[in-house]
Amino acid sequence: LKPFLHTWSLSVEEQYYILFPIFLLVTFKYFREYLIHILILGFIISLGLAEWGSRNYPSLSFYVLPTSKNEALVEYTIFSKELISNNEYESEIKKHLQSLGIIDYDVKLKEGGIIPMTCFPFDNANTKNLVNIGTAGGWTKPSSGYTFRFVDKYSDKLIDFIKSERSFKKFKLRNRFWFYDLLFIDVLYYKNHLGSILFENMFKKNKFKSIFRFLDNESSFNEELKIISSFPKWIFIKSFFKNLPKIISNYL
Repeated sequence: LKPFLHTWSLSVEEQYYILFPIFLLVTFKYFREYLIHILILGFIISLGLAEWGSRNYPSLSFYVLPTSKNEALVEYTIFSKELISNNEYESEIKKHLQSLGIIDYDVKLKEGGIIPMTCFPFDNANTKNLVNIGTAGGWTKPSSGYTFRFVDKYSDKLIDFIKSERSFKKFKLRNRFWFYDLLFIDVLYYKNHLGSILFENMFKKNKFKSIFRFLDNESSFNEELKIISSFPKWIFIKSFFKNLPKIISNYL
């Protein structure tokens, strides 16, 4: 176990409750007249490192799903502003396997894909006689990339819609979950380095069933309030006001 790698929450607390007070005490004792200047400089450096980290180390995850005692599915996912090459994907997977002590292995099958994580209003492209479905119709959940589950649900809604309506221009699927997704992916886009923190807080502070209902757009409003309270408030408030024109034009 590497405390600064596998228990990031503990490492953050160590920095905040142990290292930061020591830093302040030393600064106050020996550099009191420069205290404000040092704090401002530290803020600027911290902000710069956060921006640099979000650009150079976007949110990524590895999944290892064993299918037998000597076979497993290894997946590498990344939330990034830029597309990366297949060679980069394979290189990162090899590094991860090496970190697990796995060196001698055979690759049986490779698979790759790109999911657009966006709240773009795809349904605005629907015409009276033509409706876009699947990812092209905005049926992929923006914040998670879930598609198959929502294709099934939205297909039922489309069938019900056809029974009573004649123009596909009226077929809209945006609801309050679209609003949640818009703010979430906006925060991830500009604060990419916070991705793991946001997801870990959500899973630490809420029941799994509530989270899965939330990700499936089936949660109650009370469950949503509890999940939302797991996240840093100020970051999402700023995102809300920044995206207010988009919310008004596409949601309200």
